[in-house]
Amino acid sequence: VPRRGALPRPAGRPGRPLDLLVPAVAAVMRLTRRVVGGLASGGLAAGLLLSAQLAVAQQQFFTAVADLPLMPGLADPADAALVFDAPGGRIVELAATGAVAAAAVREFYGATLPQLGWQPLGGDRWSREGEELGLEIESTAGVVTVRFSIAPRAVTAP
Repeated sequence: VPRRGALPRPAGRPGRPLDLLVPAVAAVMRLTRRVVGGLASGGLAAGLLLSAQLAVAQQQFFTAVADLPLMPGLADPADAALVFDAPGGRIVELAATGAVAAAAVREFYGATLPQLGWQPLGGDRWSREGEELGLEIESTAGVVTVRFSIAPRAVTAP
């Protein structure tokens, strides 16, 4: 029985054309309902975790290294990156600068990198899937320079 005001569907067509044409809209609507429902029912921690994951999904990344996030306020000089893909893994050297605080850089990468699978090694060093990421943070006259290096993680013999 067609709904009042609904246009008739051609035979053989699915009943929910928008869900088929734009599945992302339906998924976002369901996700929004879950987040709002979770927050309303006391699931604040789950809602905050989801919002952090959504923030990572909306994050900007370096041009030369698509899986390394670029902190807001830092500039990505794409032509200054050095990237080698070798049989043992990739070797990357790049830098970003901006008028941000060094503590904010550590806080941003300390919160963002674990969400991307990087495990902290201590001292601004991280590891993931056989690679090691290092950050060197310098502050001069209100401008912070962050140098990133990615290299295959050295394996020590037993």
